Parts: sequence; C-alpha cells; structure tokens
Amino acid sequence: MSSTFARAIGPLVGGVIVEQGSYDTLYLSAIGVLIVSLIILRLGYRELIHRYD
Repeated sequence: MSSTFARAIGPLVGGVIVEQGSYDTLYLSAIGVLIVSLIILRLGYRELIHRYD
C-alpha cells in the first residue's frame, strides 16, 4: 500500500515543485531526500548491529 501511495502522490508533489520553482529545485530536493534517507538507514543499521553484538 505504501508503494501505491508513493506512486500516486509523487507526481503530484513533483508537479507542484516544478510549477512553484523549477526542475533544478525538484532535482535538488530529491537529492536531499535521498541523502536524509541514507543517513536514517545508516543509523538504523548501526543500531541493529550493536543490538545483536
């Protein structure tokens, strides 16, 4: 269900960002979300490894 929600909301949010800003803004915000996601995943992985050591 979460993947379906993302597929429905993603183009809407992307369109709003492009209309309000530009494609540069869209790409930079996507890169920012990717970096934040990677940091969160990295911290969660560290916590998981330390829990079972």
